[in-house]
Amino acid sequence: MVIDTLVHETPSSELSLMALISLVLLLLTGGWLALHHYTATRRAGRRRAVLAGSPQVAAPPE
Repeated sequence: MVIDTLVHETPSSELSLMALISLVLLLLTGGWLALHHYTATRRAGRRRAVLAGSPQVAAPPE
């Protein structure tokens, strides 16, 4: 595909599709990691509050 681009001087549709697929994959995995970190941190904070014996603070309305 890279050779095809060098020969024809215009990127082929397969090359554009490969780039788009990799960007979508990066978006999905980055979103998953951010969401996982947020939920794990929140769960750990609640767990610490319960273990410490302090009253659990109500979560803000979402």
